[in-house]
Amino acid sequence: MPEERNELPDLLRLRRALRDPDPDCAREAAEQVGGALMTWLLQLGQWDELDPAHRAAVYWALVDSSEAAEGNYESGSSIREGFESLIDFVHHLAEERRYPPMRQGEVKIAKETFGRLAALPEGWRAEVLRRVLREGEELMGAISTAQMRLNMLRSRFGIDDRRAEAVPAEGPKGP
Repeated sequence: MPEERNELPDLLRLRRALRDPDPDCAREAAEQVGGALMTWLLQLGQWDELDPAHRAAVYWALVDSSEAAEGNYESGSSIREGFESLIDFVHHLAEERRYPPMRQGEVKIAKETFGRLAALPEGWRAEVLRRVLREGEELMGAISTAQMRLNMLRSRFGIDDRRAEAVPAEGPKGP
């Protein structure tokens, strides 16, 4: 555990600096965030206990920081918001709280969404993502629609696309 939590103000200083009107100051802060977050979590003894989704977010921030060091950072970007969210998360851990409710809820929704997508047959997963990426459908809506269509396919036509022999030899039965 860090002594006297004397490094936490540095994280909060980085958080403030991310919004500095001076783009060089904001970029310098962005360069440091990923490593500072990982260091803090290791010092708090929380790294091994973190949910894999939280570890992935910190690794993502580490890469984003290295991108900022290469000059690929805009202070108004979603990268900044991700940094700020992670700084707040680590701040809560440092204050010996479990997970901030907002981040905990976001991770829960992400895992549920991933589970629902993963439960679809392979071709249906690809079609859902195509609809999201190409047609701009909302992900949860596209997954729900796919699940309903699979159920309708089964009940109306006797086709179970989850099985290898999806179409009966006699062809689909009518609605």
